Amino acid sequence: MNPNGKYTIDSLSNISRHSPEWKEFVQWQHERIMERLERYNRVATAKEQLEETGDLTPYQHYKTSTVSPFLIEALERIQNGTYGICKYCGKDIPVGRLLLVAPALQCMVCKNRK
Repeated sequence: MNPNGKYTIDSLSNISRHSPEWKEFVQWQHERIMERLERYNRVATAKEQLEETGDLTPYQHYKTSTVSPFLIEALERIQNGTYGICKYCGKDIPVGRLLLVAPALQCMVCKNRK
């Protein structure tokens, strides 16, 4: 971890995925994903939009119906110990991708095949 409390590719590139450092990183990712899930599904925001416009904005629909399921699946993968492993090919997802997309479920090779 660097001094400002955030991980970097360099700080993660040489750690084992079975090490205490990896477990700390995964816990940090869990917190990031939870924050995003809570923000995307904030009831007050939805109520405000419904009162103002009678419907949710397209972006709010996207966050709740498309993004939130990925966040939930990433949390499930953290819980069952498969976080950071591509759900299609079973290879490790590079830490750089996980830093950019905390709830990444697949490596870029498999993502680009879709």
